[in-house]
Amino acid sequence: MAGTLQALRAIALAAFLAGPLAACAGGAVVPLAMTGSEVYGYSATKKTNIDHLISAVAGEDCSIRNLGLGRQYCMAPAQPSAEPAAYCYRTIAEVTCYREARPADAGRQIQAP
Repeated sequence: MAGTLQALRAIALAAFLAGPLAACAGGAVVPLAMTGSEVYGYSATKKTNIDHLISAVAGEDCSIRNLGLGRQYCMAPAQPSAEPAAYCYRTIAEVTCYREARPADAGRQIQAP
């Protein structure tokens, strides 16, 4: 397992660096477009394109960002909380629910739907 993670880490690092370095080659339109795709994708999802590919293959949450945060490259996917919002308040147009009480809005609190 450790060898697989090392290989995935090396592939991710190479792919992460390949786009920006290839864009410096001059006249390389495809690598430059890929670099733009990487920047946009990373800013939206905090994952590079190769991170998404490796995540799909590994079935885990893989991201180069994890390494920067001192974590493993691939981690088990986060499980969504089954705990529903418990504090709901009527606003002008709708009901908004929160996980924590909002004392300033206590007069508008209603039962959770």
